[in-house]
Amino acid sequence: MIKERIKHIVRNEWALASVLLLTLFLRIFGIGFGLPLTLVSDEPPFTVVALKMIETQTLIPALQPEAFSSILLYPLYLSYVLLIPFVLILGVKYLAWDGSRELFEATLLTDLSPFFIAARCLNILLGILMVYLVYRVAQSLFHSPVAAFVSAYLVATSILHQALSMVGRHWMPSSFVFVLVLYTLSRDLPKKRRYLYASLIAGIGMGFSTLSILSAVLMALYYVIFDKEKWRDVVTDIPLIAQCSAIFVALAAIPFLLYKNGNAFFGAITLLNDKSLAAFLESPWTMLSMSVYSEPILIGFFLIGVALLLKERRSIGFLLFGWFLAYTAVFYIVFRFDPRFALALVPFYALAGGYVVDRWWNTWARFALILLLLVPLVIAARVEYLAYESDTRDMAREWALLNLDASDKVLVYVAHMRLPTTADAVEELRAVDSNVVRQVDGADVVLDRKDVPHVLNYLFSMKKDSVFIRDISAYAKNNGYTHLIFAPEYATEATSTAEAFSRLTKGAKELQRFEGRGVLMSIADSSFTNSFLEFFDERYFGPTIIIYAL
Repeated sequence: MIKERIKHIVRNEWALASVLLLTLFLRIFGIGFGLPLTLVSDEPPFTVVALKMIETQTLIPALQPEAFSSILLYPLYLSYVLLIPFVLILGVKYLAWDGSRELFEATLLTDLSPFFIAARCLNILLGILMVYLVYRVAQSLFHSPVAAFVSAYLVATSILHQALSMVGRHWMPSSFVFVLVLYTLSRDLPKKRRYLYASLIAGIGMGFSTLSILSAVLMALYYVIFDKEKWRDVVTDIPLIAQCSAIFVALAAIPFLLYKNGNAFFGAITLLNDKSLAAFLESPWTMLSMSVYSEPILIGFFLIGVALLLKERRSIGFLLFGWFLAYTAVFYIVFRFDPRFALALVPFYALAGGYVVDRWWNTWARFALILLLLVPLVIAARVEYLAYESDTRDMAREWALLNLDASDKVLVYVAHMRLPTTADAVEELRAVDSNVVRQVDGADVVLDRKDVPHVLNYLFSMKKDSVFIRDISAYAKNNGYTHLIFAPEYATEATSTAEAFSRLTKGAKELQRFEGRGVLMSIADSSFTNSFLEFFDERYFGPTIIIYAL
């Protein structure tokens, strides 16, 4: 059935087929971003939890809480979905392995790239499906092929959507739930079925992200705007509301029971922090400002589209703008603002934008609209190229592996960057600060390679005012360290740290420099808050990294 549906789309809906292919094209070449390093925030937990389930042979972490206490930060369903491809990958790798189980596990742990790529493939698939759903929703709302195509196109070329599609974070599944709920509500089905199905989707979504609870806000908005003719209808629909609530609560309880402590959602709540009425009133602009400079066409079309819709098609305008205001208010009051939080708004931005283009398509403005629509395509293509080039930390790692040998001793002061190292270096790091030693370091001890440099990783993870960091210049000299891999932006948090590395690099020779964009324009941090023009300079994603010969 799915195969026949795909054939139908290709043959009869070429516009939809083309935008889905574009969505794939703008993501697939960046799928290896940063690997084998784990640079992307919040990406490792889902992969590591799935692998831990396979290792412990349990699907219910609550039965073995000690094994999951340090790694299970989010609801489990995404890790469950990953189990099938992970088992297949492990099976193929083990069948091809010739050696002991201990060496197999150590080798596997040093490079988890196949598992991260599998997780990223899932998110790319969800990203494509989201574009498909936005196309169908636009068809239902506007009854226009132009509005449907442009709405889908604006999602496909959104760099925030693009960046979060090509990594394995949970923001794509959580945002997908909202779009699937809206798609279900907009179908030509009896009201009861639409809301029961939407409640089912939202309840299951709680197993992917606790933010799915906001689906209730979207459902309430849709009900009041489209399905409530008179207020007394609410009384008539109380049994339906009760059924929907029961379905949602029952399904939402399941992931909590599987492991009640595995939810970073509660730790992110800022409800008791200082808030102000002025900041609350400014919060819509705060939300928009995180995207407007990097995606001006999308945000501009959204604002114009909402204005037109509120004037010409008020119900749709109230839905799109109401969701934007409600979502923004919840994040200001309960959480905080980070650029990645805006992903759930991108489809709604795009729907309003689709209406703008449709409204003016048959006027003198058509040519100008086409030119404007080319802008996000060019930006997205550039972002994918930069993602394909990878991160400065990956580049520095490759340079070090090509240019350094077993006679070299290296200090690494860069967040989330590590090099394969020797067993002696791991023991030295353990003696300096055992708190920064990772499980992958144990794999290096087991492998005990003799063809790699002696590398002291994770110096960035040490306390910034520690005696070791303050005296690192003397330590490097006394212990014969030959190279430093250093990201200056990470040494600015404490004056003593900056001074320590200033002494260490005084007189050192700069061997290689990789210019980075920092955290404000970052796939690893899912943040694009500066002007899109920055994508067209000579810098790469990641921090600026300098490699010194000491």
